[in-house]
Amino acid sequence: SKLVPSSGEPLKNKGWSRILVNGYDDVLWSYEKIGKHSQYYIRDSKLICNGILITDRLYLDEFEISSKIGSIEADTPSIVVFDQDGRLPINLERSNLVGRKLPFHKELSQDLSDYLAKKMIKYLKSLNFLFSKELLEALLNISIEGLSDGRPGYSDNVCRFIVSNDSILPMDYDLIKKRNIKNLLIDGANLGQSQGAWSSEEFKCHCDNYLIVDKVTKTKQSRSSWVRSFFELNIIGYGRYRGIKCLPIVGRRILLRKSDIVEIVTPGYVPKTFWNRLSVDWENDKWRMLSIGRNTPFEADLTILTAQLESSGSFGVIFCTLEWEDRVERDGNDKESPFSISWLKENNQKVVFDLEGI
Repeated sequence: SKLVPSSGEPLKNKGWSRILVNGYDDVLWSYEKIGKHSQYYIRDSKLICNGILITDRLYLDEFEISSKIGSIEADTPSIVVFDQDGRLPINLERSNLVGRKLPFHKELSQDLSDYLAKKMIKYLKSLNFLFSKELLEALLNISIEGLSDGRPGYSDNVCRFIVSNDSILPMDYDLIKKRNIKNLLIDGANLGQSQGAWSSEEFKCHCDNYLIVDKVTKTKQSRSSWVRSFFELNIIGYGRYRGIKCLPIVGRRILLRKSDIVEIVTPGYVPKTFWNRLSVDWENDKWRMLSIGRNTPFEADLTILTAQLESSGSFGVIFCTLEWEDRVERDGNDKESPFSISWLKENNQKVVFDLEGI
């Protein structure tokens, strides 16, 4: 039986998409399963050219649809090419591509962005709750075929969205820049244990631009990794992965229990050399707020907030201050990400998805 569409065939919502590429008769892509599934691989991306299977394990360079932060990535789909002129760079054995980039990488990246933005907005429209545990769970567990799970053990716990009381903003650098957000509150949470600043009414009253990092546990390793990654901004062991570090953060504060500070600021965990550079902004008998850099005021009543964090057994929260004025892109890349272009197109040119209509 025919497993893939023919050249020029109407697609009619069959799980296939078409991109127009100069020099090729037809180019189609899909995340649908094609034929038998390999028992050794979780997901097989096939490359089929002129009806012939070239490979069922297609590995391509990242599509970099939202590359600066790296929260939103596209998996490699199966690709069908009709190429009468022999332009597709296939090796002599006709068993794989030459290199790891298609000649139409840019066109495919933009189409994958369109697909993911459309699916994301459809998912967000299906949600019917404002800032709540249910909303955070739904955002953390978003599952779209082709939306990469990211790097195991790290980015699967970091939400792909920044939440405000009445809106949702994807974690895309260009969208965050367009929104011109001045602060970012990062919660070391554990939804399964109902722990986190999200559970504090005092925090929610003063919370805008909230990012949840879930599954922060009571282990020394988990707590210190959260502090190192999101406060010290030392993304450990993830190479090119830059996370929030690429945002124009000019100041940071952290609110933690004194007992946690004593435990995690130890050799092999959070370095004392970094901790010794911090200023104490506020403290009571159990909690302390420390800072570095230039920070804007946080208006909440810290006595009430820490009492509420204490009662839910929550770990702590990080406050980042951002300044976009006169921002010079370090890598010289000021082109807008394909995902940000697609998101604006799908969201009626609005940067945030409004929860008000829910």
